[in-house]
Amino acid sequence: MKFRFAYQMLSTVMAMFVSGCFQGGDGSGLNDLENDEATAEKALTDPFKALGTGNEDSYFGDQELADLESEEVEYSDAVEGLTSSLISLEGENTSQESSCDTYFMRLRWGQFRERNDDVEDSTDWSGAISVNAGKLIIFRTLGFDRNDSISERTDPKVINFISKTRPHFDGLRLKYVVCPSDLSTLSQGEEVTFTFNAPNLPFAKSYTTSDLAHMNDLVKDIDANSNKFQLQSVLKSNLCQGTMEGRWHTQENGLGVFKGKVDSSDGIKLGHIKGVFAKDSQENNVFAAKFISRKGRFKGLVVGTYGGTYGEENFEGTIYNRKRGKVGNIEGTYVDGDADHKGTFSGIYTLDCADDAADTQDE
Repeated sequence: MKFRFAYQMLSTVMAMFVSGCFQGGDGSGLNDLENDEATAEKALTDPFKALGTGNEDSYFGDQELADLESEEVEYSDAVEGLTSSLISLEGENTSQESSCDTYFMRLRWGQFRERNDDVEDSTDWSGAISVNAGKLIIFRTLGFDRNDSISERTDPKVINFISKTRPHFDGLRLKYVVCPSDLSTLSQGEEVTFTFNAPNLPFAKSYTTSDLAHMNDLVKDIDANSNKFQLQSVLKSNLCQGTMEGRWHTQENGLGVFKGKVDSSDGIKLGHIKGVFAKDSQENNVFAAKFISRKGRFKGLVVGTYGGTYGEENFEGTIYNRKRGKVGNIEGTYVDGDADHKGTFSGIYTLDCADDAADTQDE
């Protein structure tokens, strides 16, 4: 079957969502979606019927999804100037801290395609993450092995780290808090900035707090080995926001498959997403996916478009509840791969907090 000619226009799919032509059903059992071409083909033209709105096995019964969670390891940060409420992800801020801005961030650097054997030498990313005002708190490491580490911290504005990558990536999840009292040390007209610096490459990039309010920045091909850097950041607000990230690759039959984990902005593990992507009959790049809780409870269907000339670009989509109502959106970036060298995707979602899909509780 040739997937590029198999699908209708995405606009037709959207029209059918709004009109209610799709029929919700029980869980379709997406454990082996990669090899189920009939379901995959139907998912891109009739996602509610093909993917269903019923519950699934936890992790969609997919061991690869379960393994993804082991990439992130809890980290207990300790540095003078960090109060227990600042370090806590779920605790309430003190009255003094309630006026502070809090950013939740996910950084990663290295190879965004698995097992890239073309890269023979390791890349030394060792360096520092720093801000000129506020406090940085580490709450997880990503992909760190025994040769990677966080240096002893003496300044809440600086994180020094040792990190070397070759066929994979390393990274950190951070909480960044800026309070009004922190701004007194800045010069007149000086902006609050966040900086990542890896001098051995060399590579450095800075961001302002206006950048960090909602960002999914991918810096491609930093060196001859096509190493990359990515920063995802969300400003804590009344919105229900978070990240989706995982594996993204095109199979030999032309069908693309992606799967990953879904976290709230503060790193609470909410569930998983699994879907397919391909070109439709009009050569549009379209995708459809199902979002479930950690125990497999249906949370939403995601439908959208993606695009890129060299297999690494942007995607965006709409999140629907089981009543076919629009309850959120997602936008992000991907780096495509194949079955032997799977790529990755990372996105930021925003959900209607009143909808079931945004509920962090799992039954």
